[in-house]
Amino acid sequence: MRLSEDDVVCGAVAATARAAVRAAEEAQWCSAGALARRLGIDIPACRTLLEALEAEGYLTKPYRGRLPEGHGGEWLPDEEFGDEPLLLWHLSYPKGKSLAKARIGPPAPRAVAEGLVRDVLARVIEVNRDLASTHVITRVANVRQHDRPKPGSGE
Repeated sequence: MRLSEDDVVCGAVAATARAAVRAAEEAQWCSAGALARRLGIDIPACRTLLEALEAEGYLTKPYRGRLPEGHGGEWLPDEEFGDEPLLLWHLSYPKGKSLAKARIGPPAPRAVAEGLVRDVLARVIEVNRDLASTHVITRVANVRQHDRPKPGSGE
């Protein structure tokens, strides 16, 4: 996924939304308070962002209360023992992972991309000419990320 610097995801600047899902992924389970601290925003705004990300499928429905043994998470002490139940969000797959891995900014200029392709093809030729090489490359294909065959599909 590629986003521009002007893009908005779930009412937030794309970079903030991406940072939110990355933090949730890193923590495994993340509360609004812990995420607000990481992002440098206030807790109510962070909770609104988390709810929007959950509504759009980037995060799972929040888990209520303490996590079972063996599950990592990040929250603030006052959230754990506060009047309201502790809510923890988790990255959803594949949509949340796609946003977490998103690149922000313009794509590489065509000349740069063509140079990279030339470098790869030159390396293919070099490998195939090497008599000591254990492999021969017989095909180089232009396959976009979303066009790749699924593992086990036989393609």
